[in-house]
Amino acid sequence: MLVRILPRRYTQISKFMSEQIDMFLQSKTMEQILPREFPNDRVLTDGLSKPIYDLIDRGGKRWRPAFCFVIAELFQQNPVDLYEIAASIELIHNGTLIVDDIEDNRQISYFYILSDVRRGKQCVHLIYGVDVAVNAANYIYFQPLQFLINSKQYDKNKKFKIQQSFLEFITSVHVGQAKDIIWHKNPDQNITYQDYYDMAAQKTGGLANLAAHLSCITLNKEKYSKHLGNFAAQIGVAFQIQDDILNLVGDEFKKTKGYLGEDIHEGKLSLIVIHSLNRERNKRLLHLLKKKTQDQNEIQEAINILKQTDSIRFAQEYSKLLIEQAWEKIDKVMGFNQKQILKEFAQYLIQRNI
Repeated sequence: MLVRILPRRYTQISKFMSEQIDMFLQSKTMEQILPREFPNDRVLTDGLSKPIYDLIDRGGKRWRPAFCFVIAELFQQNPVDLYEIAASIELIHNGTLIVDDIEDNRQISYFYILSDVRRGKQCVHLIYGVDVAVNAANYIYFQPLQFLINSKQYDKNKKFKIQQSFLEFITSVHVGQAKDIIWHKNPDQNITYQDYYDMAAQKTGGLANLAAHLSCITLNKEKYSKHLGNFAAQIGVAFQIQDDILNLVGDEFKKTKGYLGEDIHEGKLSLIVIHSLNRERNKRLLHLLKKKTQDQNEIQEAINILKQTDSIRFAQEYSKLLIEQAWEKIDKVMGFNQKQILKEFAQYLIQRNI
């Protein structure tokens, strides 16, 4: 049975994450990997740094770097030792968001604006152009690895392991994204819950998995890499499900975006949609997904269908089950206090409202 976290504990993990992220950002470690300004080179500043930091400076949940600091806490290590890893993960994540917005074909309609916003501002490619955005995002996939390989913090053996993990999980992220793209290009196909889990574990959980592996390598705790990596991937799926729920019914999401149902417009096969379609092959819902409608009344109609099939509640329960299963899998390899920290972190991610 899933144990509920007391509000006091929830506040503690929230405070821990906030404090650790603030100190991490103040360290400017990301700027060691990607300078905000290239000395005497305006072209590289405009073409690489500006687009990336435009998105980073807007904020974000930053739960992946926070997970690095949670791992440091698990082993009573200094979080500063993982700043380079956390910075690498956060930079790559922002690169994936830039590319994701382009792949979702987010653009400004002259009649109605939808899906052109990321963190309260226009998507990066709409500001700087698709060519600049794609190139900057691709650059930031590779530059962190080059930085880590050249860092004096790791010996040759660690650098080799870092490179292996890096290539494995960055590839995995792209495999998951490929599935997601093909599915929402043609939503009229029978996708199972396991199919969805595998996709989200790769796409959303891939970088968290990488964060766990690189953190364990750095802290000489490699025997925990697989366990913590699998835990990270599983809570990554739960995180994605919560995102999908908030996209449809989140009040704070609506305040930020100005509307709900962005995923309906993009025709995405979220777990919520898959459940609804599996219960009843609703031709109207399929039509709206294929149409990629921008009409808010039609989007609301699709949301109502998902409510009628109880698919949002199903996704909420599925997300909670994933957290419980992830915690149970870690039960035999972690001490009590370590498990509590992990559980509080996981619960924090699915109890958020934005």
